[in-house]
Amino acid sequence: MSAPFSPIRLFVCDGCQATLPYDPTNAGKKCRCGQCGKILVVPNRLEELEAKPEKLAEPSYIEFWCRVCDTRLVAHAVDSGKKAKCTDCGAVNLVPAPKKQEARREPQAMHGQQYGVWEVNKAPDPETQRAAQPKLFAVYCRVCDTLMYAQHTHVGGKLKCPDCGALTTVKEPPKEAEKKSPLVPAGQEYKLDPTQLIVANAVPEYVERLKRESKVAVEEKARQREDERPKMPRLPTINGVWSMLLKEPVPTWWVGTSAVGIVVAGLAIEAATTTGGGISAMYMLCCIAAAVIIGILFWIAPVAAICCAIVAESSEGHKKLHASPSPWIFESFPEIFFIFFPVALSLIPAFAVMQFVPWQYSTAVGSVSMLVFFPVLLLSTFQESTPMGVFSSRIWGSLALRPAHWLLFYIESAIILAASAITCANIFVFAPGWNLVIVPIALAASFVYFRVLGRFAWWLAESLPEKEDPQIEPRYKRFG
Repeated sequence: MSAPFSPIRLFVCDGCQATLPYDPTNAGKKCRCGQCGKILVVPNRLEELEAKPEKLAEPSYIEFWCRVCDTRLVAHAVDSGKKAKCTDCGAVNLVPAPKKQEARREPQAMHGQQYGVWEVNKAPDPETQRAAQPKLFAVYCRVCDTLMYAQHTHVGGKLKCPDCGALTTVKEPPKEAEKKSPLVPAGQEYKLDPTQLIVANAVPEYVERLKRESKVAVEEKARQREDERPKMPRLPTINGVWSMLLKEPVPTWWVGTSAVGIVVAGLAIEAATTTGGGISAMYMLCCIAAAVIIGILFWIAPVAAICCAIVAESSEGHKKLHASPSPWIFESFPEIFFIFFPVALSLIPAFAVMQFVPWQYSTAVGSVSMLVFFPVLLLSTFQESTPMGVFSSRIWGSLALRPAHWLLFYIESAIILAASAITCANIFVFAPGWNLVIVPIALAASFVYFRVLGRFAWWLAESLPEKEDPQIEPRYKRFG
């Protein structure tokens, strides 16, 4: 192998102080400085190192250890031979003489050529290079079992352990087992007999029996699920409406929300009828604050939760409310927005005409707007599974695809709204002392309306064609 020399040493030009590369093979020869052109003689570094050994500096400090507590102590070199007191135990120690530093021994390999580069296509293959390397085998110290390595030339000699210093005799290593090739020798490959027929193993009888039983069980479960699936009547908004409203937990929720609603209404009436200043004004403010807090936390949130649950369960065709919603505002907070956004958007026409017509006409406009737009907006939010999804193409498109369904629902909604309004008006006129009874009547009418709306959503979903995209969520996501 031949390779160009790679210099790792420099020497300085006497004329311009430029650094020049040093090659020990050119020692004693003349060369010209590339910067100033002065003729120089390449020095012989090896002779200089042998003739002028490196002068080592005397140590300025002496490091030693206390003879009693083994504490590390440091003293000046000029105090060698004097006594020093230990800072920990107080023992008196003699400062030793400074140790002579050995001259740094620079190996010969640091001078001259360090590495080389193979010429093109001259490098041997890796197998040849590995074969040229000395073979090493493991040797364990006889005392501390430290792992060491030795060559075959060391067999019979002794190795000194770098940990404990014990001498271990190097024995002949065991012979390596010959590695056999995993490949089958040529001519000994496996061959198939073309005359031999491959016959499939007969399936045991119990395996066939298990297959038949599992198939029958699967078919039976599918038939059972089909039987348990709710059967839609001819007019679901009329038939089967009272089945959920008369079963628990809907009556319990109606009693509880009616009681809280009566309290809120009583506080509101008390605040409206209180006049005067001073203590009366403070009493009125307290009634208003209590009505607002109790109404938001303990009435609006539970009413929104039970109404959304009735619509969600009814849209699946259930005859009872299986999952009772939570009455707490922190858990039923989304249901408030599912009701609030459709109500707010459906009242926009009433607020638009309020400035131009008397309040009686604006109230009528608001009632009609609520009757027409509120169910479309609420079902859109259920379809999109978000309170902000009030414009669902599937729900709004059903107005044109199923006009007869919507007309029947609007007629039933108008009947429910008119019946509850007439009943409340009669109580307000003919029994003014029983005004608080309006709250449970209004809640009962609301539950009936949302039950009819849920049954209508079930009817509408079954009559409309299914979506082509199977990745979309189910029609009406259940809350809670």
